[in-house]
Amino acid sequence: MYITLIRHPDGRDAVRGELYIDGRLYCRTLEHRRYLIPELIYPLRVTQSPRFGRLLPLVSNVPGRSGIRIHRGTRPEHSTGCILVSAEDEVRLTELITQTQAQHEDIRINITHFTPPVPGYPEVDYNPHLHGDSLSTGRLVRYGADD
Repeated sequence: MYITLIRHPDGRDAVRGELYIDGRLYCRTLEHRRYLIPELIYPLRVTQSPRFGRLLPLVSNVPGRSGIRIHRGTRPEHSTGCILVSAEDEVRLTELITQTQAQHEDIRINITHFTPPVPGYPEVDYNPHLHGDSLSTGRLVRYGADD
């Protein structure tokens, strides 16, 4: 399973985003600007959260951090580094990742940001699963002169 979080900076403290699963929009997200985790690809799995007392998705291998979860929240202040989703989306996402884990499938989350299109350059649809790699946004934008 390949999950992509595309961030859209919004307001002073809020960073809104969209969570895509295998290229399809799944839900909206919210993060606190001050505590953003670096834009990289991370392993993701569901484990018991000692802090929240329930099963939640855990973002692993975050440099210098631990306990980064995807959990419910409605305001940036509800997070000190975690990715916030609605209560309903938390339940659905946790169930989906748990089912995928049970099938021993590799689960990763790619955290990136929205890149606006460059005028005059064509966009190319790109699915990293079909091409065997993990480019960040699932689309390529060509830069440079046409030959």
